[in-house]
Amino acid sequence: MLFVGLAFFALTASQAAAQDSNEELNPVARKFDEFGQIGGCDLGARLDNLAIQLQNEPTAVGYIICYGPESEGYGTGSSGLNIMMDYLVNSRGMDAERIKTIYGGRFKEWKEVATELWIAPHDAAPPEPLRYDTKVEPFTGKYEEFEAWDNLSEYDGGTGPSFRSVNRASFADLLHQQAETRAYIVAYNTKGSVPGLWRRAAKDVASGLQNSYKIEAARIE
Repeated sequence: MLFVGLAFFALTASQAAAQDSNEELNPVARKFDEFGQIGGCDLGARLDNLAIQLQNEPTAVGYIICYGPESEGYGTGSSGLNIMMDYLVNSRGMDAERIKTIYGGRFKEWKEVATELWIAPHDAAPPEPLRYDTKVEPFTGKYEEFEAWDNLSEYDGGTGPSFRSVNRASFADLLHQQAETRAYIVAYNTKGSVPGLWRRAAKDVASGLQNSYKIEAARIE
């Protein structure tokens, strides 16, 4: 029994050494974290952890893969990458050369966003994003309902970075996919609202669709 135990240990140690050797010869990226739509302190904490780990591995590179609505406005995958990159570089003081961003396309649930954080040796191949064959189904009807006020803010109520307006981004993405449809913004004052608030709120939403998501003014009512 003693001999068998020693033989098993020797084999296991040999396998471990071979695995370590293979990793040194063929360095690979490893997934560090993944999450859905979060913001404020929660998102800041996830990015802080990535920054700390990269500081502990001074030759490693960080990768951020983000999936979400297409286009460039708030709430899209590309916007999320810019927001997270800005936080890591300007708030955490990370070297921009050590952070790489990859837009992975729409998420499997096309109205949502998702993010993966990866760490890789400097000479490893970048991680490959999953390619979801996301179908945007034809849609008509009420898409979103929300409260609004003067000086509308896109920012999260927390103290960290935020994706902002993912629903608005997916609505704009849908409009781009359905080129023959029109967007209708229905706004009304509730009890106690400031006179004229509905008009200002509707104008703000319409302006955002045009300027941030490049929806033609003629398609917005």
